[in-house]
Amino acid sequence: MRAILFIFRSSSIITREIIFFVCAKPQTKVTRLSTKGQHQQLVETLSEWIEQNLDKRIVIDDIAKRAGYSKWYLQRLFKEVTGDNLASYVRHRRLMRAAAELKRTDKKIMDITLQYGFESQQTFTRAFKRRFGTSPGVFRQAPSSMYEN
Repeated sequence: MRAILFIFRSSSIITREIIFFVCAKPQTKVTRLSTKGQHQQLVETLSEWIEQNLDKRIVIDDIAKRAGYSKWYLQRLFKEVTGDNLASYVRHRRLMRAAAELKRTDKKIMDITLQYGFESQQTFTRAFKRRFGTSPGVFRQAPSSMYEN
């Protein structure tokens, strides 16, 4: 089964309609989603893309261009669907990946800092402490069960 995402724009009124073509057999079934469903699907698609690109430089302008929306509208839409703003979501996912990397590898903290797009180890440590309540070094040495959830 294959799903293809299409976003259409009207020149007079900006209209966005997501249509999924589900191709299981030679016949094609078309399902129209409600606006809420469209937004949910868009956020899920963007979340998957973000997840695949956490180790690259991710700029909200690039995400907005990819989605076909202005960055302000996209951020509002993302917060409406997830309850979290886009920049916080990206930072949270990077910190979660970095935490996993700290636990399962012996990489230097500075290498992990740079791998996940933090400008300095100080910035990374500050964000990490805010999220996990401890420094990356202490987190790495602590038993895994202390920080689950």
